Amino acid sequence: DRQEPIHDYLLSEREDLNRQYVDHTGDIVDRAIDQEQWRRADATYADLDTAAVPYGVLAGNHDVDQHTNDYTAFSRWFGDERFAGNPWFGGSHRDNRGHYDLITAGGVDFLFLYMGWAPGTEQIDWMNDILAQYPERVAFIQLHEFMLTTGGLGPIPQRIMDEVVATIRASATPADAREQLDSVGRRFWDLTTAILADKAKFDEPNL
Repeated sequence: DRQEPIHDYLLSEREDLNRQYVDHTGDIVDRAIDQEQWRRADATYADLDTAAVPYGVLAGNHDVDQHTNDYTAFSRWFGDERFAGNPWFGGSHRDNRGHYDLITAGGVDFLFLYMGWAPGTEQIDWMNDILAQYPERVAFIQLHEFMLTTGGLGPIPQRIMDEVVATIRASATPADAREQLDSVGRRFWDLTTAILADKAKFDEPNL
């Protein structure tokens, strides 16, 4: 129910906000086995599809049932078939378990690289393969699990930091990256920024 007013706002304010891209980092539904929740989510995201808003999603633990990590329902509703015809869609891994989007905004070429819940070695290797194909793009790695509420990283996010993020920082070209980012007034080479948001707490003050 919360996603619909968010989409309504994004669509109504799209031009004023100069919104170029929308991302969703998981938990599209609360219970992966509840088909009614998927139907409501499908209708809500269809508004973005109809308006041709560039967006990307990934599977959170609630989308796959973290006890089984079953991607069947997620792939049915938000697999390749939904996105493959979009000009910004770069490609996917295992029917959108992971995917990447190619976006250009403000004269900067971006790579949005998504990986869903519970990635393993196969998924990490795929992420590095994609990043290696686009060394000139500013990369955003989109995950569901990353920072812990207590601070620090869990085991899988730490692997991604060590084996994926560290690879970006080691293999990119600093001069090129600085020049490209300077064009939009930003200097954050050699800086990794992590953001933690708890959607279940959005109604509470001071969060």
